[in-house]
Amino acid sequence: MIDGLLKERERLLKTLPKFDEILRGTAFERFVKCGNKNCHCATGKGHQVFCVGATHSKTKTEQITVPEELFLEAKNQISNYDLSIQILNKVSDINRKILRKNRDKQKDIKRDKNAKRN
Repeated sequence: MIDGLLKERERLLKTLPKFDEILRGTAFERFVKCGNKNCHCATGKGHQVFCVGATHSKTKTEQITVPEELFLEAKNQISNYDLSIQILNKVSDINRKILRKNRDKQKDIKRDKNAKRN
């Protein structure tokens, strides 16, 4: 049973995205008005702006305005982050199961040793 868990863990680890392609945050689009009375945004929807809310500590998020090309890259990096977290949670679950099985194996070994002594 442990062999199956080890193989599953190895398979999951191979699916992790590259760590240099990970970004914790959110990607969103906004529409802003530039303030020029003669601009189409004065009466319309506004200028489209691409933003990334990059989280750089547990409580602080920085909003970064980026061109559309970088916005798409950031969205991919955010998806990679989310996927990494999912994979790491699964690996952690597997490691917990392996730890329990190894613990039980150690208990059985001690029990066998004690039985031989008596």
